[in-house]
Amino acid sequence: MQSNTGRTKGRNTSLAAEFGYDFVTSIGSGAGAAGLPVKAAELAWPRLTHGPVVGMVLQHVTVNGFTEADAFSSIGGFTALSFAEQTRNSAVSELGYQASIDWGRWRPFAKVVWNHELASTDRSVTATLTSTVGPSYSMPAAVLGKDWGTATIGTTATFAPGVTGYTTFTGQIAQQNVVTYGGQVGLNVALH
Repeated sequence: MQSNTGRTKGRNTSLAAEFGYDFVTSIGSGAGAAGLPVKAAELAWPRLTHGPVVGMVLQHVTVNGFTEADAFSSIGGFTALSFAEQTRNSAVSELGYQASIDWGRWRPFAKVVWNHELASTDRSVTATLTSTVGPSYSMPAAVLGKDWGTATIGTTATFAPGVTGYTTFTGQIAQQNVVTYGGQVGLNVALH
């Protein structure tokens, strides 16, 4: 077995925008329930906020060229390759729906969107053998699906005025050659 390693750097320039509209609906008996004034009834029941979302993510990613190394040599052994700089452009649109429930200090939420890659996925990777003098060769880069779904669920919790914690889980479905899922846990503190 021959093992090679490589290190490189890159740059990512991204721009993302998302727009939507929120509908607010009371859950439960609603306003005027049990003879309460409208304001008191609205506070007594949780509110559902929901609506459509549309967005776009633009990316320009560059990975610097690099040469692989092995355990015996800093320039690589007979199986090491040298890779040229790579560039990938992406323009992903999203269309979906989101909802959240305002339940006092807790605010559970969910969002489901369908993504579509608008940019061309045709690109190649150029490599050169390091163990012999010869021409470089190019091969098509791995082609990912142009359509996939993304679902996010989570909750926020208010611990004190200006202090909010959150947890989320995100997964992708129906994208060719890709399995993606992950989560986040965090704390937001507003400085006054």
